Amino acid sequence: MLFLEQNPSPGAKDGHNDDGWLNRSENVIDTHLTAVAGGGTAGTREARIVKALLCPDYGGIDTVRLAELPDPVPSETEALIEVDGAGMNYADLLALEGKYQASPRPPFVPGAEVFGRVVAAGAAVTRCRVGDVVMGQVVSGAYAERAVVDPLQMVRVPCPMPAADGAAFFINYGTAYSALFQRGGARRGETLLVLGAGGGVGLAAVQIARACGLRVIAACRGEAKQKLARDGGAEVVLDHSAPGFVEAVKEATGNRGCDLVLDMIGGAASAAALKCIAWCGRIIVIGFAGGPPFAFPANHLLVKNCAVIGHWWGDYHIRDTRQLDEAFARLFSLYADGLLRPHVEECLTIDEVTSGLERYASGTVLGKLVMLNPTAVHRKEQDR
Repeated sequence: MLFLEQNPSPGAKDGHNDDGWLNRSENVIDTHLTAVAGGGTAGTREARIVKALLCPDYGGIDTVRLAELPDPVPSETEALIEVDGAGMNYADLLALEGKYQASPRPPFVPGAEVFGRVVAAGAAVTRCRVGDVVMGQVVSGAYAERAVVDPLQMVRVPCPMPAADGAAFFINYGTAYSALFQRGGARRGETLLVLGAGGGVGLAAVQIARACGLRVIAACRGEAKQKLARDGGAEVVLDHSAPGFVEAVKEATGNRGCDLVLDMIGGAASAAALKCIAWCGRIIVIGFAGGPPFAFPANHLLVKNCAVIGHWWGDYHIRDTRQLDEAFARLFSLYADGLLRPHVEECLTIDEVTSGLERYASGTVLGKLVMLNPTAVHRKEQDR
C-alpha cells in the first residue's frame, strides 16, 4: 500500500482554499493513517481494511486506482459512515485534476457525496447518532466502503429512501433548492429557465420548481435529455445551442422573458440567458460545464434592472447550517409526497467508478450515476 507525501494543492498556493469548508476537515488519507497508529476518539473498534479508490496525485481519471486502506477513524467532532452509496458528480473530475475550488490535497480518496448509516461518532457529535441513516457532502472520501463526515455537512434522512435515491439526492437537490429559493428568491407563479436541464442538478431544479408552483422552461441538448426534462415537469423544452433559442424563450413568455435563470453551463449559454431575462429578473450562476465563465456586461444588467447571483452549495451550508436544515426539511417533505424522484441512469460498483467518471467527462450522462456498495444491496428496506 502506497501513501505519498502530501503536497499543497494549487488552490492552497494562490489562496483559493484559505477559508471555507475545505479547511474544516483534514485530508481523508490522514484518517486512515490514524487507524494504523491506533488513534482516534470514537471508541475502540476492531481494526479492518476497507476498499477505496485512491488518487495518488493530480492528473485526472487515469491516476485513480483501487486500494485497500485501514478503516478510517473519526475525530471527536466527526462521524464514521458505512457508505451504502456515493453520488457521482462532474466536480469529481475537476478535483482529480486539482482544478476544483475545493480540491483536496493528494493523496486522497475521491468522491464528495455519501449516503449510508452512522457506525461511530465522536464524543462532541450531536447532529447524529450511531444507527442513523444520513446523507451528506465530504471534502473527499466518498468512493470507499466507509467515510468520515463532518456532521455539519450532513443531514439525517427521516423517510424511507432507497440507497440509489439517497446517493443521488444531497448535492443535486440541495444545490437546486438553495439556488432557487435561498439565493434566488423564487416565488410561485414565476417563470424559470433552466440551462442544462438534462443533468442531475438541472433535473432536480425542474422537479423542485414544478412542485413549488413555478413555470419551467428547460434547455438542454439531445432528445433523451429533453424527454427527461419534459417528464420532470418542464412546460417548454428547448435546445439552448439551436438557432432562434432566445426568440423561442421570448415567444414562450409572451415577449416578457424569464423571472429566473439557473445557469450551470457558462459561455455562450450565459450570454443567451442575459437576453432571456425579464425586467428585475435574477440569473443564478452555479457552474460552467459547457464553457468558460461569461463576463456579464454591467451596462446590460443596469438597463434590465437584473441581478447575477453566484451560488456555491459546497460552502453555503457550512457557513449557515440553518439554511441546510431548512432546505432539506422541505426537500424530504416533497420526496415523501412523491413529487421528487432522482433519475439514476445506472448504479455502479466501486470497480466501475472510473468508467462512470469517463461518461461524465464525455457529457453523456442522463441525470445521475451512483456507486453502490454491497451494504446497500443487502440492507433490507424495513431496517431503515
